[in-house]
Amino acid sequence: MLTDYWVITQLLIQVSTLLIGLGAVYYGVRIIAGWDEVAVSEKQLQLERQTYLVSSVVRFALLFQLFSLILFMVTVNIHIPPLIKGAMCAQGVLSVNEYGYPLLYLKVLAVFLYVLFLSMNYLDDREPTYPLTPLKYWLIPPIAIILLVELLLMYLFFAGITPDIITTCCSVAFSDWGDDTTVWTLSEEWIDYLLWVFGGLYITILLLNARKGIAPYWTLLIGVGYVVIAILLLKLHFVKYIYGLPSHLCLYDIFLSQYHYVGFGLFLSYYILLSLLIFKNCLYLKEGTLRYSYSRLKTRIDYFIYILTSLIILIPMLYWILWEGKL
Repeated sequence: MLTDYWVITQLLIQVSTLLIGLGAVYYGVRIIAGWDEVAVSEKQLQLERQTYLVSSVVRFALLFQLFSLILFMVTVNIHIPPLIKGAMCAQGVLSVNEYGYPLLYLKVLAVFLYVLFLSMNYLDDREPTYPLTPLKYWLIPPIAIILLVELLLMYLFFAGITPDIITTCCSVAFSDWGDDTTVWTLSEEWIDYLLWVFGGLYITILLLNARKGIAPYWTLLIGVGYVVIAILLLKLHFVKYIYGLPSHLCLYDIFLSQYHYVGFGLFLSYYILLSLLIFKNCLYLKEGTLRYSYSRLKTRIDYFIYILTSLIILIPMLYWILWEGKL
């Protein structure tokens, strides 16, 4: 599979991003060691020029990593399945070897570290004294480590895919209840309980976001729980209404065209909601060191949080209502 042009593209993106990350680590260590925001020396001026260049390069590299996650999903969910016997979607492709799911989980979770850096970089670039520069550069070494691990997992995963492999997909996974299965369900009683929790968290986020003076990290913590419950219910309950099949609980088909790519819309909503909450916490925690007024930006963020939080619950509920809760 290493000769496939989709795979080669992703490996090149990963290698390029890793090289940028390693270069950023080198310059980041120098910047952290010599940074003095109150100094007016030539050395400080050179460091400020370096940090502007390095931050810009890292910003674009991390944006490419966000694009890489989408490209990876399209590759394992659409491009590769026709090439592997027994695979119909990413469920079968990721199960080809032991590196598939760790790679997916790492790519999914790493996005939030990238978002944290991009949020701090955005705030730092708008300030005349760059007050967040030393702090944001402490994030680059762990980012570089993640990029290296991700490259290794990606290489091992794609290298382990050969045309003679026969894998199992939904038709086998949903009837196989051995210890190795990755598919599981909950009783209707637990589903009802989770639906009430889902609705309760939705109302809680709206109320917390509307109240002034409440630390936004509470909204972030509840927002994480809200998104986790949303994905869990999507996987175990709502997808069957999207497909119109009571026995089909695969989470990957919602990214296909016949279901209007609704999966991309939902997961993009999850990511943007959590990213806005992370950004709002960065504003809150570093507000004392920032000179620029962000009151108008905060208001816009609050509006987007309302919209995205509502979309996350309304979109799957509309499918449920369309089928009147029965199939």
